[in-house]
Amino acid sequence: MIDPRTPIQDVSLAFFDVETTGLNPALGHRVVEIGIVCSIGEAILVEYQQLVNPQRPSDPGALRVHGITDAMVRDAPLFADIADRVLALLDGAVFVGHNALFDMGFLRAELDRAQRPRPRIAALDTLTLARTCWYAPSYSLDNLCRGLGIRKQGHRALGDAQATRQLFMQIRDALAESEVLTLGDYFEVQGRRLDWRSVRRVAEPMEPPPVIRAAMESGALLWIRYEDARGSATERTVRPIEVTGRPGQAYLRAFCFLRQSERTFALERIREMRVVDDDSDTA
Repeated sequence: MIDPRTPIQDVSLAFFDVETTGLNPALGHRVVEIGIVCSIGEAILVEYQQLVNPQRPSDPGALRVHGITDAMVRDAPLFADIADRVLALLDGAVFVGHNALFDMGFLRAELDRAQRPRPRIAALDTLTLARTCWYAPSYSLDNLCRGLGIRKQGHRALGDAQATRQLFMQIRDALAESEVLTLGDYFEVQGRRLDWRSVRRVAEPMEPPPVIRAAMESGALLWIRYEDARGSATERTVRPIEVTGRPGQAYLRAFCFLRQSERTFALERIREMRVVDDDSDTA
């Protein structure tokens, strides 16, 4: 394991992103593409991108995001065929992802299915770190890249890994002003060192309320009136993705057309909602 006293610019980092058939590996969803950028400081050492045959179709919602069709991955290698290459790229590096636990959850599931040992891992999450640096209406990778002038092409694994690296470099410059300089400093700012045990803390899928379920099953949009923590209400049209959480603490993940990004909404703060039949109403 890398000494936490190591200056961050001297740490080997593996920026990692996966595209998937759906949102939760516990429900049998699989990886369809992997992107990895290995770097130390300013130097990029390796860039790796690989389509993966998931042995199952992608959900419509996932397909709308990444555009990787079943035909595109039909002749791609299985994850087991590339597992050793992926492990070699991660060896000795700190894992970095945007919403890192999502990618780690899928990586863990694929390694287990391929009967490969999980490597020792320590991870940084640019989503969490970005929250300590700047205020933003959304901390999605797309929104942060737009706000910080980072060019990002589409929503594919390597492009997202490259964008995550560029975001991390701006986070590094911002944290340096506060004397956050070592790997250990980053773990402290992040609140903890992420590892495989952290993946278990991810919210589990939940049965959506009937109106949301109807929208998800039909591919329709959902109109909601949402009240934020300050009591201000906004009306918006969203494309529901998943309801997650735990008893008494449930959230709707959805693409919000008002903010043009994926957002998370506490169900208890949704005051009204209805299925929208006319998908041209995306205000």
